[in-house]
Amino acid sequence: FAIVFLSGCTSSEKEKEQASKILQEYINNIEDYEIASREFGEEANYIDMDDNMVVAILHPHTDFRTLDKAMENWIEETVKYYKKNLRKNGKKDSTAELTIHYESYVVGKSSVSVKFSGIYSADYLAHPVDVLKTFNFDTDAKDFIELKDIIKFGQRRKFEKYALSKLGVSEKDADDEVFSH
Repeated sequence: FAIVFLSGCTSSEKEKEQASKILQEYINNIEDYEIASREFGEEANYIDMDDNMVVAILHPHTDFRTLDKAMENWIEETVKYYKKNLRKNGKKDSTAELTIHYESYVVGKSSVSVKFSGIYSADYLAHPVDVLKTFNFDTDAKDFIELKDIIKFGQRRKFEKYALSKLGVSEKDADDEVFSH
C-alpha cells in the first residue's frame, strides 16, 4: 500500500517507474509475502454470526492443554467484550465484524510464541480497532513465560514504566494484564 501511495505522490517518472516495478514484483509473488508464519500447532477456527456481528478467529490447536485453554479463554472473553461493546455503543441495527488471525513460532528448543492480531470494525466507529495478544509458552515446563521470567529481578518495574511512557499510556490507564504472557 505504501508503494502505491508513494508512486502516486511523486512527479518523478523515474521514481514512479521504480515503484511500479516493486509493486509488480509484490503482486507477482504475493503468496511469498503474505503467508503468515505458522510453525507451531494445527490451525483451528472460531466462527460466530450472532448479535449482528460476524466473528472469524483463526487459532492454533496444540499438544499443550494449558496453552490451548488459555487461548480459548482469551478468544471467548474477547468475543464477549466486543459483543457487549456492540450492544452498548451501537444502534439496534448496527453491525460489526471481529476478524483475528495468528502467527506461531518455535523459539529455541523449548519455547513457542503465538501472536494474535486482527481488527474489530463496526458501523458506529470512525475506524477499526486493532486487536493484539501474545502467548509465550515453555514446552518443557508446560507453563507460560512471563516478563518476570526473562527480566532480572528488580528491573521489571523499571521496564514496565519505560514501556508505558514510550506508548504514551499512564500507569493508571494501563490494562492490569498488559505485561502478562
